[in-house]
Amino acid sequence: MKSRDLICPPQYSEACYLIIFNETKTPMEANELCKSFGTLLWLPVSNFEETVMTSILRSRNIERIPLRVDVRDERTITDMEDHVVKHDNFEEMPFFDGADCFYFDRRSAYWTADYCEPISPIVCVIA
Repeated sequence: MKSRDLICPPQYSEACYLIIFNETKTPMEANELCKSFGTLLWLPVSNFEETVMTSILRSRNIERIPLRVDVRDERTITDMEDHVVKHDNFEEMPFFDGADCFYFDRRSAYWTADYCEPISPIVCVIA
């Protein structure tokens, strides 16, 4: 498998995605790595983009990727870059642990909050 893959899905022309396979990073570290390429760690802007990403992950047999959001308090998540509160893509707004990070899991209809740990691969967005 290649260490990097650039994908520009024809069904979603607003962005391209750089998938980095050979790096294992926490979401915060992953965002810094993406910034070193002039990109940002992925954070969906619409349900349609999530559907497109699910298809990309499925085609590459990827289960989970980190998202560019931080836990600010037990009920608030914000974008790592601009600290703006992001939409809550949850069935019910859960309580978050300050040590949690957010992940996009191709088998879940909602974002997952889980213990922050290094993960691979990383998906950077080029908008």
